[in-house]
Amino acid sequence: MSYPKFYREELETMPPEKLKRLQEEKLEKQLDYTLSKSTFYQEKYREAGVDYKKVKYIEDLSQLPFTTKDDLRKSQEITESLLGSNQAVDDEEIIRTHASSGTTGAPLLIGLTRHDLNAWNEMVARSGWCGGLRPNDVLLMTNNYAYFVGGLGCHLGWESIGCNMIPVGVGDAERAVRTAMRLKATAWGTTASQVIYFAGVIEREFDFKPAELGIRLALCGAEPGAAIPAKRKFMEETLNTKVIDAGGLSEFSPAMWSECEYQNGQHACCQEFVAIELIDPDTGENLDIKEDAVGELVYTNLEKECQPLIRYRSKDIVTVWTEKCSCGRTSLKMRISGRSDDMLIVKGVNLFPSAVEDIIRRFMPDVTGEFAIKQETEPPMNSLPLYIEVRGGKSEAELKGLEEQIKKSMRSNLIVSPTIKFLPDGTLPRAVGKAKRVYRVFRGEALPFKE
Repeated sequence: MSYPKFYREELETMPPEKLKRLQEEKLEKQLDYTLSKSTFYQEKYREAGVDYKKVKYIEDLSQLPFTTKDDLRKSQEITESLLGSNQAVDDEEIIRTHASSGTTGAPLLIGLTRHDLNAWNEMVARSGWCGGLRPNDVLLMTNNYAYFVGGLGCHLGWESIGCNMIPVGVGDAERAVRTAMRLKATAWGTTASQVIYFAGVIEREFDFKPAELGIRLALCGAEPGAAIPAKRKFMEETLNTKVIDAGGLSEFSPAMWSECEYQNGQHACCQEFVAIELIDPDTGENLDIKEDAVGELVYTNLEKECQPLIRYRSKDIVTVWTEKCSCGRTSLKMRISGRSDDMLIVKGVNLFPSAVEDIIRRFMPDVTGEFAIKQETEPPMNSLPLYIEVRGGKSEAELKGLEEQIKKSMRSNLIVSPTIKFLPDGTLPRAVGKAKRVYRVFRGEALPFKE
């Protein structure tokens, strides 16, 4: 069956200047709505001494202060409304509430009206279509459905495309594989860590190779794994599937970015719903959005009802590209390097765990690809303690040679020389969600093994 190339062709191929005008029409209405409904923003702007009515263009947003996740957590300590001082609708208008994991603080509650949910579904569907998902796909869904927006949120968005959804969730991998085989699954909603975990389960428990599973497309989000070249190569070759890097932000949409078939950056798939800025993560100064620019993404809602957010710092550090893609889409593209709160500073060098992983995976199958970084002090670090799982049966001389090769590659590519300790295969936990790589022992986090 033949399907259209685009999900919303007019928006996805709209000239950037025309899209900007559309966004600015929505921006003025969103600001008026937000400042009439949100006690949080009324107080925030009064304290900052700013006049939101001076904001007419996207560039004018820089006159307003940022919003952070900590700000939102504090706003939810105010209990007059279900969701705190930034709730802009009556309780009865909220039809769903998610909660963030709370791994770095109290869980953040995220509420949706019917209008907000429809916008979510549109962004998720558009990103899925951009990644290659079509109505005739049978999609194995192994994201977590408990609280996590990427579970139920992505499910309903992709279901609106017309896909046959298999709501497996996390847990029984063997049963999920058998279900995928029986229903002839063609697509997979997952994380990069799950893909690798499932490949291991198939190798151990089934009498066929992972490449014979028959899934043609894996839409991976929630972590930067699918964008790591060596990891993507391993997944695509092992599963014989196309791995698409996609993602979103819980406070805005489960999926608002996705690679297309050319896989050279994630397209923005949130055209009429979100305005995007790029800032210097250290100074907060706005940066020009131009080819190869690097900075932190900042988001502003353009038609949100329940909890509108203005200039929300994502903490995602990205490289952006503005030229029209070969697929025909005109939207901004980006690739995430990592999150500013995950970034390590080692002897003055900024380092993301995803860059370390890319180097380590180049040495498979001598190593498993699993690793852990031990952060013993507050930034900056004077050394990089790195624990790497290694396949068994190697002599001390072979291990020494492997250590020197990894160090050489790290020095050459990342300008950092780690202190390497090898661990036996199976020492580190196999993630089925987001893989944990950095253990901040100075904060009381324990390594998942005995040193």
